[in-house]
Amino acid sequence: MTQYLRISFLLFVLLFSLCVSAEVEEDSSLPGNRELYEAYLEACGGRANIAKIQSLLLSGEIETSDGTKSSIKMFKRRPNRMRLLLERGNYKIETIFDGEQGAHCITIPGREPRWVPIKGDERQTLITDSRLDAPFYYIGRNPENFAVKGIQEIDGREAYELLIYDSDYQFKRMWLDAEHYQEVMFMNQVKAGSGVVTETTKVSDFTSVNGVLIPQKLQSYQGDKLIQTLTFDSIQCNAGIFESYFEVPDDIKE
Repeated sequence: MTQYLRISFLLFVLLFSLCVSAEVEEDSSLPGNRELYEAYLEACGGRANIAKIQSLLLSGEIETSDGTKSSIKMFKRRPNRMRLLLERGNYKIETIFDGEQGAHCITIPGREPRWVPIKGDERQTLITDSRLDAPFYYIGRNPENFAVKGIQEIDGREAYELLIYDSDYQFKRMWLDAEHYQEVMFMNQVKAGSGVVTETTKVSDFTSVNGVLIPQKLQSYQGDKLIQTLTFDSIQCNAGIFESYFEVPDDIKE
């Protein structure tokens, strides 16, 4: 269950942009699309068990490549409400999304909090990134949304490489662990200046929360360089997060 973990340091979401088009030859040794999706659901106790989680509260820390550390709290409520709080010293950035509209609230010592509406591509990204469930939970519902390309080794474990055709998601390559079937890596290539850079997100340290597998560690790379590490040390489900916690101020809404 990794959807709620895809976060960048500034915008709290890691953006991917390159669309991949590829023909994949069928391999009888690989699982079929429906078979893989059913295995994914079964590893988390089935659809009904996944649906029992109505909200999540995650707390932890982000450390960037220069050693800077910030605390983070993420509040999620089904179907796609989200509130993120990032703090470093007296500086604070909150991101609120009510399912349709969102805003950042930036607090700097000695100044009044400043609200910035979320628009355009960032808003479109939040519509999917704010979903409580993982990307493959949605992608896998339609077998035409992905293709199983093969098996690779990711950090010493076998994983199925998938090509993603679902236009809702900007990343176009994903790997599922061959044993527990959860997302363990996302990859894409994006423009950087006059060239192209590979962006990779590795997900690990899964824990079972009410029978649903949730990762506690996310590492983001550009090329071979580690950009940031996000670690959650506390995960609570169904903690009574009220709908009002995701309200965007009326004067900020479009």
